[in-house]
Order: sequence, then structure tokens, then C-alpha cells
Amino acid sequence: MAWASACKAIERRGKVTATTTTTSLTVRCEIDDNLYPKGVSVSDAEMAAINIQRHDFHGDWNYTIAPNSS
Repeated sequence: MAWASACKAIERRGKVTATTTTTSLTVRCEIDDNLYPKGVSVSDAEMAAINIQRHDFHGDWNYTIAPNSS
């Protein structure tokens, strides 16, 4: 995807900024320098508790995660 390439190009230049594609899609890029542990397991119960709405188009890739209502 063009926006992903734009983010990588911005990151290579050492800048955190925003860009707009030729189709007016605005993309905001941000570098996350945090360290995350490898091998963290998520149980089936934890996965089932996620409030996820899969989009009609490629729902495995395109989805929205919303807060769970209390």
C-alpha cells in the first residue's frame, strides 16, 4: 500500500510527520521505540473478550477494536 511506503520513507529520513496521498488519504506516522516482550500468550478467553468489529472487506485485516462497555 502506498501509505505504508510513505511511512517507511518518512521513518528512514528520521522524521515523524504526516503525509497525504494523491487520493487525499491522510496518514499519520509515529515511531514507537518501546520494547515489547516476545512469546506473550493470549488465552482464548482473553481473545473472546476483545470488542472487535470486523469490516466487510477483508475482515481479517480490517477491523475496529472498541472499548468494552462496563
